[in-house]
Amino acid sequence: MAEVVQRHLEDMLSEFEQAKRIGLFTEAEIKKIVRTRRRHEYKIIRRTKEKECYLDYIKYETHLLKLVQLRREKLKLGRIYKKNEIDLAIKRRIERLFRSACHRFKKDVNLWLTFIEFLKKQYDYSTASSIFTTALHTHGNKYWLWIMAAKFEFETMVSPSSARSLFQRALRIKPNEKKLWLEYFKFELLYVELIQKRQLVLDRTKQEIENNEDDAILQGKIVEIVFHNAQTTIENDPIFICSFVKILYEFSQLSFVESLVNQIYSVLKDKYSSNVLAQSLIAQRPLINERKMIDEATKKEQDVTFMIATLEQQVRENYEQQLNNSIVDKKTYRLDSHLKRREEEESMKAFEEAMKHDLTDEEAKRSFYLSKIHWWINTAFDDLDYLYDELRVLLQRQSIESTNDEEIHKRSERKSPSRPLKPMIITRDQLQAKAIGAGYPSISTMTIDEFYESLTQRGLAPTPEQVKQMNAGPKFPTASDAEKEDIAKESYTEKDNPDMLKYLRSMDEFKDDHRHGEGNRFNRS
Repeated sequence: MAEVVQRHLEDMLSEFEQAKRIGLFTEAEIKKIVRTRRRHEYKIIRRTKEKECYLDYIKYETHLLKLVQLRREKLKLGRIYKKNEIDLAIKRRIERLFRSACHRFKKDVNLWLTFIEFLKKQYDYSTASSIFTTALHTHGNKYWLWIMAAKFEFETMVSPSSARSLFQRALRIKPNEKKLWLEYFKFELLYVELIQKRQLVLDRTKQEIENNEDDAILQGKIVEIVFHNAQTTIENDPIFICSFVKILYEFSQLSFVESLVNQIYSVLKDKYSSNVLAQSLIAQRPLINERKMIDEATKKEQDVTFMIATLEQQVRENYEQQLNNSIVDKKTYRLDSHLKRREEEESMKAFEEAMKHDLTDEEAKRSFYLSKIHWWINTAFDDLDYLYDELRVLLQRQSIESTNDEEIHKRSERKSPSRPLKPMIITRDQLQAKAIGAGYPSISTMTIDEFYESLTQRGLAPTPEQVKQMNAGPKFPTASDAEKEDIAKESYTEKDNPDMLKYLRSMDEFKDDHRHGEGNRFNRS
């Protein structure tokens, strides 16, 4: 253990020599740094490793690196002079500590993120990218880490292909994660926007851009594929599908956005025609981009209230149209099902007559019984619809009754309180009640405090001083006479009192001559 620590400290000699030579640290400061590093090195090479030891060492080295940079500015040494021998050595040591800590404590994702953040501050992006990859091998079940790594590759490393491969790997591991699909969809839109900006920077001519219109990326084909895969993987979730529309309106400058929005709403209409929530989202389509439209109107100093009223009117009309369509569809469905059931009943009756005369084979009997089962299933579904309608009526009636009860209760509360009833006089007349009394106690003549004072004066209740003494709690008993005697003997023994020593010696001699248990042995067997 000591040999490893000594070797690590000897590797720092060139760093200390250069720091002392250019005046970054004095000899006393270098000795203090050596002592601190030796203490931290011994902590991290223990048999039982602790994460806090690594973090303390990393924190110390990070502060030391900041101190070196500040003293460089103060001494005007420049950022490059002897940087490889001093600054880079400290940075490599911190990286070595982070790698060792992440290797030993792999499940701590915050440790990985701290390492990546340190590398970003040091502008070591290539190492940070490799650390992201290593961290994903251990924490591949955390979808937000995949998103963070892909954003780093796209925004910092400017590598769309690496970001796309990370998104695709994440979706293979967690295909039902909605946030992953939305972020991947947004990434593809950002990539299209990036290509268009590059074309403007390169000052491409209009003819070249028109010739390049066949490019699948610029036409949004990849974006459509991502949406198609997302809505086939995650089914029965119209809110998730509508989330793509909100992302698309953030990129309204792209040419294919409006057609893709229409395609998304057509999927909602076709695939979720019987879903009430999907129909509600379709009706609310004018409000999807409401915030952006209001901001644009305020910039152009237009009337915002008129725009909001127009949008609300469009939503109201959409709701009414959806409601009328649903009512018509329900009526036609019930009429068609009723006619179909009548036809099935007639065919089953004819088939039952043929079965009585034994004019059918086994296959026909089987189809007859299957059709009868289907008939009963359809009948049960119709009965459930009727029950649902009855239940809705009953619930509506219950709500009306509850509102009526609340109104009655409020009316009763508004009424003025009734006057208290006067006591009945049991005596024959009022004059006799005044002279003799009504037969029950009259109004009280003293308060509770006065009544308690009269009791204390008569000795029937304790005084306030006596109450305080009773509430003070029990007094602990003092030491007994035997304990006092033992304490006195101990004090005499400690002071070497001759009388006490003589007494103790005589007791020892008596115990030597007389064994324990000797004494009155009369009547012992």
